Amino acid sequence: MAGFCRNFFALTTLRSPTTQVIFNAAQKAVELAMLGQIGEASAIFAILAQHHRSETVEERDNRPFNQRIPRNTPFLYEIFETLPTGVGEVDRVNNEEELRCLEEHFLREIRPIFGAEAAIDISRHATEADFEKLNSLVKKTLESGDPYLNAMTGASQALYLSRDLAGLLSISLYLNKTAEADDIMARIADRIHANQQAKYLSCIRPAWKKYFKSGWLRDKLGLSENELKQYAEFILNVTKKRLEEGPVTPSGEYKDQSFEEMLEELNQNTLRFPEMWEDRVPERGDGDESTVPSTILREPATADEIARVESRLGCSLPDDLKNFYCLTNGTRAVISGPHLYTLKNSLLRVQELFWEDASWMGGYTFDLFPGTTPPAQIKWPNIEGGGIAMYEPDGQGTEYLWYLQGELLAKAKEVLDEAHQKAGESDKKTLDKLVERYHGSWEQLRDLQSCWYQQGWGSGPIALFHSFRDFFSLVVFESRYEEDKSPVKLPEGEL
Repeated sequence: MAGFCRNFFALTTLRSPTTQVIFNAAQKAVELAMLGQIGEASAIFAILAQHHRSETVEERDNRPFNQRIPRNTPFLYEIFETLPTGVGEVDRVNNEEELRCLEEHFLREIRPIFGAEAAIDISRHATEADFEKLNSLVKKTLESGDPYLNAMTGASQALYLSRDLAGLLSISLYLNKTAEADDIMARIADRIHANQQAKYLSCIRPAWKKYFKSGWLRDKLGLSENELKQYAEFILNVTKKRLEEGPVTPSGEYKDQSFEEMLEELNQNTLRFPEMWEDRVPERGDGDESTVPSTILREPATADEIARVESRLGCSLPDDLKNFYCLTNGTRAVISGPHLYTLKNSLLRVQELFWEDASWMGGYTFDLFPGTTPPAQIKWPNIEGGGIAMYEPDGQGTEYLWYLQGELLAKAKEVLDEAHQKAGESDKKTLDKLVERYHGSWEQLRDLQSCWYQQGWGSGPIALFHSFRDFFSLVVFESRYEEDKSPVKLPEGEL
């Protein structure tokens, strides 16, 4: 929950897999409910349930609704006057015994433990001694003056304080220490974006009725119902569009645009962030040695320059890549987001292309569905034979981009065909959907003779592109700017 009730973006949602879309929307509904927006949370859950009911029996059986939403959702169901439309058909309200078991499970996860000593009890069985011991620890932590106590990510001391404050709140509520609980909640509200604070808070069952449903937390954060309603409507509309229309693809978004039009958009999107260039070393050989360039475009590569590179590589460049180089010989660094923005050297000069030897690629496999685990067992072939490389080394952050063709693709298609033939009907349908998602159709996949393959250093594959234009479409798509529409603001100085 880094950035409580924030970080919901249309550009990301419209491209995400369905399972991720459902979880993210449900998570935002839970967070909105924590701010008292019960009706808005209910509306979001209603469209998620509607989508779940529209799936096949096999899909619903493989991914039950209650396994696609946050674990603390039963606490949200408990404060609904009536379940959202359709939710009763795909999920159910837990009984009191089940709710208590879930509550105790969460509290065991966050209870403080001090070395060899017994953990402090923060459940309904907590005592005054438990309260005093944990309260003393929290006071000592707060008096330490540690500058990272409210860090949003990374700092363990921030996480421990989040855990201890949630535990102290739990004890206070069970012991009916109303004034103390209000003070602790005020402290929690002041650091709601700190590492795991909102997550731990959502695990405290009594807080749902006392502080969430009532709008107490919303008012403490200085938020209005109207601005939260608008944010909830944005989340609902984007989620509904994605679930009804399927994921967008960058190549589909730019299918009617020329390279010239896409370059113009990329140029404008990148130059809108001049501050990103302030600490950047000027690139060599660009002519313009100023820190902030007037354009990211370069002079076009000549036919002779392209021919010399092809001679050095020992093979021809793809036609769409040559067309790109005839417009600009690569680009300067481009903005990459769409919300955590960085500058990347994604589009190198033609002279910077090189042949990656097969020995450097041998540890990686060629996966026709990068980023997805197919239902059938598929042993993808190792990358072999070498290929044209277009990437800038960045140590362990390197994202390799290779142009692959020939026998390697044939091998991968062969093992996929074998897996499809051996699969049961349900797995066959899943594989068919993966082929449609990644390649358009079986026919398009069988016709595929070459592709661009993106691979992370020491990790799994990132993406597969049927053409350089497809890769370039992604670069332009990720340069689009989108503000966080949440009315919940971060503390000053936090990103």
